[in-house]
Amino acid sequence: MNTIRISLFLLLEVNTLVTFSQPQRVEFKRLTTNDGLSQGHVSSILSSGIRPTRTTQRGEGRRKESRMSFAIPLLLSSLLAGGSATRPTHAPVDDPCWTRAAPAELSSRASALDSTVARLGDAAIKVCYSRPSAHGRVIMGGLVPFGEPWRLGANEATTLHVPVAIRFGDVTLKPGLYSLYAIPGPKTWQIVVNESATRWGIPINAAVRAHDVGAVSATSERTDAPVETLTLRLEPAGEGALALVTEWEQTRVKVTVRRSH
Repeated sequence: MNTIRISLFLLLEVNTLVTFSQPQRVEFKRLTTNDGLSQGHVSSILSSGIRPTRTTQRGEGRRKESRMSFAIPLLLSSLLAGGSATRPTHAPVDDPCWTRAAPAELSSRASALDSTVARLGDAAIKVCYSRPSAHGRVIMGGLVPFGEPWRLGANEATTLHVPVAIRFGDVTLKPGLYSLYAIPGPKTWQIVVNESATRWGIPINAAVRAHDVGAVSATSERTDAPVETLTLRLEPAGEGALALVTEWEQTRVKVTVRRSH
């Protein structure tokens, strides 16, 4: 008996023969990091980015092909039970922001957990973050050094909840839950999107940055008045667009968010 080995990320559409010279058995192979892929690649393949592939077998001296489509949500869920993903499936926008703290601890934190939500067409985009205050300190270039990764908040990583495909600046994102961090500069910032979302905000080291999806360059603007407490907000930015606005001290940075078509 011949065996056709199909890794999970090839399951949605498989081109294979309808006649075989002998009985065939299809074996589904669980995709793991042992297959030469990083955990980030495995997670990305399993959560999205599945593409069709072609598998053929020779039978009775002729080659015949037909397309077979598999309906496999139940199969996938059973095979993947107990697995972990770097980027979890997005939660409903009205779900609480992820935190590792108990409710009593949250209420005593110096930097409060907050969120901003706005609609992009029929989809709600959500950002969760913690809000530190200046308290007389120099923020930009001081507490927040230029040229170094900053968690864009405090405590847990700042997260971006995306229920639909979007363009975050010039970075295309599939539906999911992402983290955001910044690399501030005196005139230009980099806002980085990262697949590792449910984590503490620091350190932002090589292991974390290995999961970067992309970065957006944004011009730093000066606010009219000082902003004591870090503020992130989603606001309308023209037809079919939002802006994620970051303000603290006397600095403002904006990134445009649009639906991806």
